[in-house]
Amino acid sequence: MQGVNGSLKIDVTEAGRGRFRVTAASGDQTFVDETLLGSEKDRAALAAKLASVFADYDAAAIRDRLDQLAYQACSPAGGSDGVDGDRSRDSQATMLVKLAESLELWHDPKGEAWMTIDVDGHREHWRLR
Repeated sequence: MQGVNGSLKIDVTEAGRGRFRVTAASGDQTFVDETLLGSEKDRAALAAKLASVFADYDAAAIRDRLDQLAYQACSPAGGSDGVDGDRSRDSQATMLVKLAESLELWHDPKGEAWMTIDVDGHREHWRLR
């Protein structure tokens, strides 16, 4: 078993609506999936898939790398806190507060609750229940 620093390359790009395109390649094998990466459970499931495709690589090392990539992809500043390039994770509470700051909550004339959020350069209105 080996870590992912060798010849296994993993790339994560935003696919929209909270989903990410994950591309992994080693030698002549390539794996592509569009998935959620926001929770540890999501990343653990993806790491298990990758470990089954790339059997020579350690699932724990793959998961660690996915954690790093997900944090970088989800961070507005690319994962850096600006101090010597250290990467520090925000708590879930802090992430929720940041998300809530970008929402606009409102009611329509019928009294139904809605939210407006910026998604991929446009605004979307979602009804809340």
